[in-house]
Amino acid sequence: GNTDYYIVQTPHMVKELTAQGLKDEAHCLTVPFYDDRKYIAPHMPFSERPKDEFVFISNPSPQKNYPVLLDAWEYLLEKGQTPLLHVTIDNTAPQLLKRVNSLNAKGTRIVNHIYLDPRTLYFTCPYLVFPSIMESFGLPLIEAVDSGMKVLASNLPYVYDVVIPSVAFDPHDKTAIADAVITALNA
Repeated sequence: GNTDYYIVQTPHMVKELTAQGLKDEAHCLTVPFYDDRKYIAPHMPFSERPKDEFVFISNPSPQKNYPVLLDAWEYLLEKGQTPLLHVTIDNTAPQLLKRVNSLNAKGTRIVNHIYLDPRTLYFTCPYLVFPSIMESFGLPLIEAVDSGMKVLASNLPYVYDVVIPSVAFDPHDKTAIADAVITALNA
C-alpha cells in the first residue's frame, strides 16, 4: 500500500502483477537489466560448433523442469539419438544427480558441470534448450542468443518477452522437447 510503482523486467511480469491486483499497468514500470558487454567477446561461429551439443545452465529448482528434460533425453536414447546435454545440477538435488547417473549408465550423454561460467559453453555449443515453466526474466535466453546460440525453449509468454526461439515446445511434454531437439539436429 505504500508503494507508488513496481519495477519489473518484462511485459509478462506486468500482466502477472496486474492479475494479482497489486497495481494497474500505469504503476508498473518495465525496466529490464542486462549487461551484454560480457557477451561481446569473439565466439565460435555457429557453423563451426559441434552439431549435437545442447546446454541448460540452471539451478535445479522445480520450475526449471529438469525431470521432463531428462525424460526427453531418455526418450531420445530410446529413439537411437544421443545428443550431448550439458547441465548444472548441484548437490541440492540428489534425486536429479542420481537420475543423470542412471541415464548415462544406459547410454545417454549428459555432462553435469555443477557450476561454471556459462560463457564457457555459450561460446562453443550450438543450442540452448530451455524447458523452464516459469521465469521472471529468462536471462539465459538472452545470453545464449548474444553468444551465437540457437534457442529451443518453452512455448510460454516469458520466452517471447526476451527472444524469438528457433524452436518452441510444450515444456510439459517430453516428446515435444525431444522432437524440438531432433528438429534442431536435422536443420
